[in-house]
Amino acid sequence: MLVGKNVQLKWVRQKDLEELYERHANLSNRGDYFPLTVTSESLFKKQFSETGFWSDTYGRLLIVNPIEKIVGSIWYFQSISYFDALEIGYIIWDEPDRSKGYMSESLQLFSQYIFDSKKINRLEIRLFEENLASRKVAEKCGYSFEGIARGAFFHKGKNVDLYQYAKLRTD
Repeated sequence: MLVGKNVQLKWVRQKDLEELYERHANLSNRGDYFPLTVTSESLFKKQFSETGFWSDTYGRLLIVNPIEKIVGSIWYFQSISYFDALEIGYIIWDEPDRSKGYMSESLQLFSQYIFDSKKINRLEIRLFEENLASRKVAEKCGYSFEGIARGAFFHKGKNVDLYQYAKLRTD
């Protein structure tokens, strides 16, 4: 477990799977900027049974607030195989839990943990241009804006631009 001032990041356990899958499959809690893809429940559970949602190329932790409520999730994955990098994704599910600093603290803790525990030089975040809250989180946590990937992501029936942020081990 990674412990911060207002959040804890916990490894997913068997008892968390049902709630985590319900959150994952509920498109209404994703906000305007989160991908709409959903993993089937059987594949989701299979991935957990095989890796516990933690491997060299993928890892997921739960974000827990001070009253022990699971409010979100943060994860890394290898998006480009030849980069010495991992991409980070994150979500706070319910609107009342957003804008409380949980994500900024979670990203700080998670980024530091990845750099401390993995031989990786670069962490990346890709997000929608309009997602001002997520852009502020990335910048607050020391991620630098690197550019725009034009039309890189298909979302809600159209291709959209993605802003790319990155943080190096030496930053």
